Amino acid sequence: MGATIRVSRAHMAKLGLDTTIAADVQAPIYESLGEIQKLPWIGLGFPMASVAVILLTGRLYGLFNIKYLMLSYIFLFEVGSALCGAAPTANALIIGRVIAGIGGAGMYLGYDSHSLQRHCAIANFA
Repeated sequence: MGATIRVSRAHMAKLGLDTTIAADVQAPIYESLGEIQKLPWIGLGFPMASVAVILLTGRLYGLFNIKYLMLSYIFLFEVGSALCGAAPTANALIIGRVIAGIGGAGMYLGYDSHSLQRHCAIANFA
């Protein structure tokens, strides 16, 4: 489990970057993909997807093994990020941001769930 948490710390840094980067790259996105009317969705796709799945994700962490869920959400986040990087159209970029948002919500809650379990175990030991 320790290796998973070390990996997740690196992914948490990526998550922080991904949630804020959409504002900085809007001009290059418009220049390469056009479709200015879809620019707000590029920024909203990530947080909207995160909020939409956060309750389900929290429930899944209560039911299943944290390690495997965390790895699954990291995979989803990476797939979404790869799709964003290779997006030929604005729609593909938005879909990639939504997938990355779902994975990001899972990573965030998984990291919090692990921290909570660790603190509870320390408190019960003491």
